[in-house]
Formats: sequence, C-alpha cells, structure tokens
Amino acid sequence: METWQIRDILEWSAKYFKKKHIDQPRLTSEILLAHSLKCRRIDLYLNYDRPLNQPDRDRYREMLKSRAKGKPWQYIVGETEFYSLPFRVNDAVLIPRPETEILIDAVLDHCKKNEPYKIWDIGSGSGAIAISLAKNLPLAKILATDISDQAIKIAKKNAELNHVGERICFRQSDLAKNVEETRFDLIVSNPPYIATSEFSSLPIEVRHEPVTALNGGKDGLYFYRRFAKICQIHLASRGALAVEIGADQGERVREILKRSAIFYSVEILKDYARRDRVIYAKKI
Repeated sequence: METWQIRDILEWSAKYFKKKHIDQPRLTSEILLAHSLKCRRIDLYLNYDRPLNQPDRDRYREMLKSRAKGKPWQYIVGETEFYSLPFRVNDAVLIPRPETEILIDAVLDHCKKNEPYKIWDIGSGSGAIAISLAKNLPLAKILATDISDQAIKIAKKNAELNHVGERICFRQSDLAKNVEETRFDLIVSNPPYIATSEFSSLPIEVRHEPVTALNGGKDGLYFYRRFAKICQIHLASRGALAVEIGADQGERVREILKRSAIFYSVEILKDYARRDRVIYAKKI
C-alpha cells in the first residue's frame, strides 16, 4: 500500500500481534500507536483516516518489533497506570499489576483516612504501593526501601509526579539492613515470590522484568520468613503486615507467620479470580 492510514496500521498490527501470540493484540496496537503519535487512544479513532508519514511508520515499526520479541508494552512506552495514578517504569522495576491493587484496598479497608500512620514499604520498586497509600492516607509518613538504587531513582520521580514526594522517604536497603526505625504501624510489601525452579516456565514478558523483583528463593517463600523476623523488631504492637502472595501460597505463608507467635490474626484475601493474593496479619 502506498498510503497507510491509522485504520490500516491498527488492523495490520493487531493481526500481526495475534499471529505472534501477543495478549490483547488490538489494545496493544492502540497503546503503542498512540504513544508513537503522541496522542490519546481516542484520538486514533477521531482521526481514523489520517495518513502516516514515513517517520511515523518507522517509529511505530520499531515498537512492534520490540513487543513481538516479548518486551512488555509498559517498558516500550515507559509508563503505566496503577490505582488510577500514572507511573514511569523501565526494566529496573517490576511493572505494577492490577492484582496488587487488592493489597492497597485491604490496607485502606483497615485504616482510618486521617490517622498519622507510620508505614514501611519493603521492596518498593516503582513506588506504586507507597505512593498509592500516600495519596489515600494524607497524614501517613512512609519509608520506602529497595535493594536497587535504580529503582529508588524511579520511585522518587514517581512520587514527585504524583505530588507526594515530601511524605515518602526513599532509601536503598536490603530488607532491614539500613533501617533503624522501629514501631511501624504498618509494613507492606509485594515481595519476590516465584520459586527459582519456575523461572524457565515464565512468560517471555515476565522474564524481561528484574530477577531480583521476582525470585523468591527455592520455594518462593524466602521473603515471608524474613518478614516474620522483621516484624518482631520493626512492627509496633497492634500493627499490621500486609503482603502480596502467589496464587497457591496462602496457607503456607499463614503457617510461617503463625509460627512466629507474634500475630493474633492472619487473614488470606482472594483476588477477583478467587485465588490467594494478599495476607493481612495483625500483631499481638
């Protein structure tokens, strides 16, 4: 074809992605083309007959190639949305997922909006959890830590983007190594929980994400054992631990926390597919 209009590009690329077994081929095509043309997705349909010049097509073609090779579209466009908030992302951080919003909901269901909570977000990554809580708990003071200095840099930018930078302290730390503060009212985390043996079977998109944000050790439960010990020192009496878990890990994580003998309640919360997704534990 001598002239490619937006309609032609979208139809062709959706078929191309489908052939490559890319999830949501039409939606992915729209997201990438809108980003390439610096417009909103709805603008694609308001300008359905707009012809694309050669630079437009070349730029979009490179995005198609990257996505076809398995690179997540969020990394290609450098941004995503979580809890209705914008976040910058790259391959130094885990891509925030809708399932993690259940963790935010669980915390907000248990917290009063105008209380000055002291919160620690362990393994903050892009800052999605810390920032979402800061936006919804306006008096909370939050410490967000991550082992990766690159992740900390991105999280700081996201905090400024969402106007909560002054209420979140970002710090590089391997779990509690650089954390002297104690008596947090709430400790939250979406830790690595994929067993090492499962890595080879992960979708190619997931394998583009940082291994340190995914690898939960031999059985996927390494970090929950560490959390049980961390909470003995750093979690205040009557405080709570809220963590995301794998779809079949609920009972095993609950047993780990119960054996620590510091929690009087360990609740397993399900996601919309009725799979284990969050543990909410209350300290004695």
